[in-house]
Amino acid sequence: MITRILVVDDDRAISESLRSLLESHDYQVMALASTVDFSATLESFQPDLLVLDLILPGADGVTVLAQLQEEAPHCRLILVSGASDRVLATAATAAQERGIQVLGALTKPFRMAQLLELIHADPLRSRIESPAIDSSMRLPESAELLRAMQEHELSFALQPRVHASSKVVTGFEVLARWEHPVLGKIAPDYFIQLAEEHGYIGQLTQYIFEQALSWFTEFRKESSQLIPGVVDLGDLQLSMNLSALLLDDAEFPEYMQDLCERYAVKPTSIVLEITETSAMTERSVGLEVITRLRLYGFHLSIDDFGTGYSSMLQLVRLPFTEIKIDKSFVMSVGEMSESREVVRSIIDLAHSLEMVTVAEGVEDETAIDFLSRYGCDEFQGYHFSRPMPATEVIPWLRDYYQQYESERLKLVSESSAYGSEPERRFDQIVQLAARLFGMPIVVFSIIDNDTQYFKAKVGLQTKRVDRSMSFCAHVMAATARLVVEDARLDDRFSDNPLVTGEPFLRFYAGQVVHGPSGHRFGAFCVFDRKPRPASVVNERLHDGIVKLLEAELRVDKEPMIGKHQDIFTARGFEERIQRHLDYFHPFGIHSCFILIKITNYDELTRDSSVTERLELVGRIGHKLSQTLRKSDMIGYLGLDEIGVFIMSPEENCELVEHRLQTEVNKLVVPTTDGDQRCRISCGASCTKSVGSSYKDLLIASERKLSRRART
Repeated sequence: MITRILVVDDDRAISESLRSLLESHDYQVMALASTVDFSATLESFQPDLLVLDLILPGADGVTVLAQLQEEAPHCRLILVSGASDRVLATAATAAQERGIQVLGALTKPFRMAQLLELIHADPLRSRIESPAIDSSMRLPESAELLRAMQEHELSFALQPRVHASSKVVTGFEVLARWEHPVLGKIAPDYFIQLAEEHGYIGQLTQYIFEQALSWFTEFRKESSQLIPGVVDLGDLQLSMNLSALLLDDAEFPEYMQDLCERYAVKPTSIVLEITETSAMTERSVGLEVITRLRLYGFHLSIDDFGTGYSSMLQLVRLPFTEIKIDKSFVMSVGEMSESREVVRSIIDLAHSLEMVTVAEGVEDETAIDFLSRYGCDEFQGYHFSRPMPATEVIPWLRDYYQQYESERLKLVSESSAYGSEPERRFDQIVQLAARLFGMPIVVFSIIDNDTQYFKAKVGLQTKRVDRSMSFCAHVMAATARLVVEDARLDDRFSDNPLVTGEPFLRFYAGQVVHGPSGHRFGAFCVFDRKPRPASVVNERLHDGIVKLLEAELRVDKEPMIGKHQDIFTARGFEERIQRHLDYFHPFGIHSCFILIKITNYDELTRDSSVTERLELVGRIGHKLSQTLRKSDMIGYLGLDEIGVFIMSPEENCELVEHRLQTEVNKLVVPTTDGDQRCRISCGASCTKSVGSSYKDLLIASERKLSRRART
């Protein structure tokens, strides 16, 4: 317990402020302006806590660390300085290496409340997953490790990995544990090194891997009905650490393949974590082993990334699927700008190489907010769970998902899209998907506690189905895209009334649609009445449609122009077009933009109110929508201009122009001078010739209109 605090700081104003504050909280306080009387004060005052400025007259704070270690080893330390975060962090590390307990480091100027938070924090809280061995204790020898494997003293713990946006559990990391009958818990770093030094690492790896896969097989059986309809654990992955020495074992890939066959585990369910330093070492055998493991389907992870000395060439050439960001960076993103830059750079690097990023040591909301903002894919850390024994995994999952589903249902019910009538903005996306995929049934559904509602649909008449019959409910419970090639052959769906009766569903492909806060809101699904191979679904195209739906969920229901609700506002129109172009132009899917000018707008709107003018635009928009496909978009650009956007036109733009002009010119509009026909002129542009931005299309269409006006 902290009762006596020594402040060493040459800034008198800070010293006096600290003394006043700390004494008001019933601490005994002494202050020194230099290190001249430091040793004598340590002996006489015997402080429980030292608040130390690193920059002092005639000396520096770092020089007193040796004195503190020798003369007051139980005194805790808080460092303060006007130096950079990096200098502070280095000084803190130097103190910890001397065995001094560092409660924290503060950059000047700091708030007094920050100091109190450090003092009042639990001083016994440890960020080390495995307890270290007291240096005064005897360390176990290699023979004891062999005995421990024979007598089953070794076991493993499991720590969950969580998807960054949806917070769905994606898997568990296996962490080796040794409970010595006399010495108690032995740190993994020690006994793994012991195994490597004495040639037992192969036996130790086999021992832990076989235990873990045996548990994994039984776990999946027991957890199949954990929370029916809420979570499907079939796609969970198991991450296991692989010693660098085993990369020299040419037979190791076959061993892993045989092990998975024995326990009926797919290699794709296994992630093998290899530390950065060992992964980047040039060894021809190691490269061959890594390559073969990947060819067999195992996922490969670079562990503790950022702590070694990576060769960029090696990183590019090796077939890794994920990077684990070392917790030393993750745990300090709230305090150190350097850590934030390192983490951001690692995420950018990984994504540029199409690798998944996993952040270790995630302990607080500050880290979660930062990592989410920069696109980290998965989290692992105490914020979600400490490593737990295998027997605690299912109870933990049950509690986690019960709370998860409760929060999800609350967020769904609060959304403006839930319980509302069909909206053109969602209908347009689903109609587009039906065309692009060539599927007869396409839906965007919202799933609540017991019902699946079809917010937008093509090819279905019903508005809802019971969740127990829903294909999409299985998507909500899965951790990946769900594809069913023939529902009659799938135990989950073979007796489903939608399969055995109308509409006789066979093929299905579905993907989760996330709400604004990352929760699982609903599902985007395509169906066919005949079996189809999974390859008919272009995954990137599927992702593009989902992104469009998620973008719509991020905005409230948008007001449309006119009572017919066929026309987007100018801003909404531009934003939607650009999203379509961004997601689909890279596929070679071209688009057409038609700028429409109402040439007799002044005559039609003379003496009209704003409402009447908008009603005219609404009537024209309704006429256009009757002529266009349901997947095409219409937007009011202002005054006498309307835009039309057509994704993947079935005919050339000139034909569409002509058809639109013919139909709209038939429209009769009542005016103060009597009924008049509407007159429009069109200018079209296509992404084939003018680029892939909204502004490019608009400018090209304006030029064409201008040329026509002059002829």
